[in-house]
Amino acid sequence: MKATRWLPALTALAFTSTAFAGPCIFDTLANYIALGAGGCTINGEIADNFAFSVLAASGGYTPLNGTQITVTPSFSVERYSLMFLSTGFSVTGSEFVHYEIDFTWDPATIGGDDELITHSPVFPGIAKVTTKLCAGSTFGALCPPPTNTLTVFHDGVSPQLTDVTYFSPVTLIGTQSFINLDANGASANMDGFVTSVFAPEPGTTGLLPTALVGLVLRRRRRS
Repeated sequence: MKATRWLPALTALAFTSTAFAGPCIFDTLANYIALGAGGCTINGEIADNFAFSVLAASGGYTPLNGTQITVTPSFSVERYSLMFLSTGFSVTGSEFVHYEIDFTWDPATIGGDDELITHSPVFPGIAKVTTKLCAGSTFGALCPPPTNTLTVFHDGVSPQLTDVTYFSPVTLIGTQSFINLDANGASANMDGFVTSVFAPEPGTTGLLPTALVGLVLRRRRRS
């Protein structure tokens, strides 16, 4: 009898786990960070635990803060996306700056991609974004290797502006994006980048019941 009562309750919780998070909207990265573990939803799926840090800067460049970077969410054809933009992603001469943006995706996912939105850096200057995806976990001790990696860049000569990766279906993705702007005596700039994850085809969602239960238990522990 206890099991009979518990399973419907768990099912109800699974389908209402996003109820406490509001929709993701165009806003500053600082305000996304302020959402904390509650996060926000894109087409009913959660993005949460945003973080931003300046890893290194030199040459007189003043690093950006979270209020100077905007975040734009979008959803289309089972693709969840976040676009990070700033007019301050630009260095010249001896300047360089390295940033890190972290967050977690919660939708059922089978892959991801990055797209660099850039001007034209002057060689040997380079604008580069490397995104690491921990499929099935957050980063830290819980993230098993190997990690899926996306790399996009523009060096003024032979840019790679998109990259994509696929993996077995999971319901949790830890994301770390490393933004490197290195002028190297010339210039490096970009408008920003878009990082996305892909949802499975609608007919395959029934194959993920155990993953869904894991997501529910994770959100219960976090709360």
